[in-house]
Amino acid sequence: MKHKTAAIRTVAVLAATVLLVLGSVADPAQAGGRSRGHGLPGTWFVSLPNGLTGFYTYHHGGTLTGTVSNIFGAPPQASAPLFTTAGPDHGIWRRASRGYEASVYRMTFHPDTGDPLSMIRIRMDFALDSCNTASGTYTVDVWFCEDALCPDPNTTPPAIEGSAPPSPFDTFTQTRMRMP
Repeated sequence: MKHKTAAIRTVAVLAATVLLVLGSVADPAQAGGRSRGHGLPGTWFVSLPNGLTGFYTYHHGGTLTGTVSNIFGAPPQASAPLFTTAGPDHGIWRRASRGYEASVYRMTFHPDTGDPLSMIRIRMDFALDSCNTASGTYTVDVWFCEDALCPDPNTTPPAIEGSAPPSPFDTFTQTRMRMP
């Protein structure tokens, strides 16, 4: 009976050790020798000179989601092509030669009927200024929806193409969100 109890304890200790090791390796923020808070993945507070603010979450694997302060019908910005209600932001990001680049897609809707009016692509180029701040420039492309049908932005050129290079007003800053 003593041998059986000792064997069960040994197996339990080994199992706990394996779970502890696997748990520390499974944390993607710790993989590859990176510590938490470094690199792009995470949630960032975004601020534009025109007063828009919001949050972008950069996910491991190159996708992002976000929302901005005019999403639920806040006063439209002067630079907006239509006075509408905007949907959430969805997009993709990747490393670039000078930092990162991202393409963010947003749909706009008629505030009374909810019909889709346009799709917007925001192309961003930015770099980390530190592990907790980033800044960059953006351009905006627009597709218009007809009869509630929107074109495929992968195959259809935009109706309005953003200016290149961006003007000094087409800038943004980001600050990494931290636990209080």
